[in-house]
Amino acid sequence: MTDEGVPAPKIDTSVQHSARIWNYWLGGKENYLVDREAGDKYRETYPQIVDVARAGRHFLARAVRFLAAEACVRQFIDVGADCQRPITSMRTCGARRPSWLLPPGRWTSRGRSPYC
Repeated sequence: MTDEGVPAPKIDTSVQHSARIWNYWLGGKENYLVDREAGDKYRETYPQIVDVARAGRHFLARAVRFLAAEACVRQFIDVGADCQRPITSMRTCGARRPSWLLPPGRWTSRGRSPYC
């Protein structure tokens, strides 16, 4: 059930989904065989895709750390497919912020994908 009391859509595990493929490339666990097969097939065409995906996620981590520590940004919104990712902006900021340096930031996360 969703927050609105509507039944959650069923996940079709026989069809690959881009969010789950990226989750696979990033080393996550919310993907299925069909997603891994599609990710591996794409990687045959573009072998650097895993490096690109991980570099993008690490850039996100660096940017969030800078905004929280150096630019004193205190509010963030994390928009995405809501798959569990190995590196998220919320975990990056919280894990890297000494409690004596910055007050806790406020986070909002949006992205309830029925595919993850």
